[in-house]
Amino acid sequence: MQIDVFSMPTRQELEEYVQSMFGRVKNVSLISGKNNTGTYVFRLDETDEDTGRAKQGSLLLKINIPLRHISASRRKKYSDLFQKEIDITSHLGIFHKDFYPKVHSAGIRGVNKNREKPATVKHGKFPEETYFMLVEYLKGTGLDKVIEENNLSFDNKVDIALHITYGLNRLHNVEGITHQDIKPENIILDEKNKPRIIDLETADYALEKVPLCRAGILTPIYCSPEQAEQIITGVPVHVNDPRTDIFSFGLLLYELFSGKHIYEEAISKLTFTSNLLRYFMSRPPHKIETTGNPDIDNIVYRATRAKDERYSNMEHVISDLEKVKPKLIMF
Repeated sequence: MQIDVFSMPTRQELEEYVQSMFGRVKNVSLISGKNNTGTYVFRLDETDEDTGRAKQGSLLLKINIPLRHISASRRKKYSDLFQKEIDITSHLGIFHKDFYPKVHSAGIRGVNKNREKPATVKHGKFPEETYFMLVEYLKGTGLDKVIEENNLSFDNKVDIALHITYGLNRLHNVEGITHQDIKPENIILDEKNKPRIIDLETADYALEKVPLCRAGILTPIYCSPEQAEQIITGVPVHVNDPRTDIFSFGLLLYELFSGKHIYEEAISKLTFTSNLLRYFMSRPPHKIETTGNPDIDNIVYRATRAKDERYSNMEHVISDLEKVKPKLIMF
């Protein structure tokens, strides 16, 4: 029976495809996926070749499949973005491993020639090889879940916020890169309760003429006004700039300390993404409810102002946050 090459892949098809590429894998579990970009994330549990037993720990696999229902131009765009993500994530995982996940291997992987090909490959739905990235599996909790649980002390929140700013400062000032999709879901608290910044598919080098990411893979409710404008107008009127990450961090900071999104009321009323983006583009959150701490409120305010009035770099944010952190009393 001929498979419809334009139908969306099922979980079983995707997991069988990954199994055909990684023969030593004991278990394959799809974690998330975007059919519009062909990018999927899996958890892999490897087995030892000699004993056949499961190895200690797991790995995270991210692949980009040039699916047939995606146009050729968009397939190339998402493939290029994924290759850039591999390069950036690999570099950060080596030189800034306290803040970003380690990449074990990456490149192009093909279906195992000694194994029976899955039907999806035989009938042309999936390619025989695709780009992949194997990353350390962080056994921790997403910051979004931690915020929901609301069990952190004020000091814990300040420590988490500072660690994120240190990681972003290295990203901006040492590597010349911006993340462009900072949000609680992209922060994982590892086993030592240290925040690690993940999901660098929107990251780019902050060169003078590089436009902000407009790939349709951003998170609308954490977009800066300039990102929203770029998406709405479709015109690259803004260039890549660390201040975009600073704005999104300001939203994250408010959520961390208040337990709710800064635009909570608007999000509950505006159901269409385009309406949300227009709202965010025209209304930087100048008037916000207090987080309960005036110093944090001031940092949020300065981080989320209009672009030219915002903190100019993450070092200034760090300086203000370090003043908030209670000082040790020396006897």
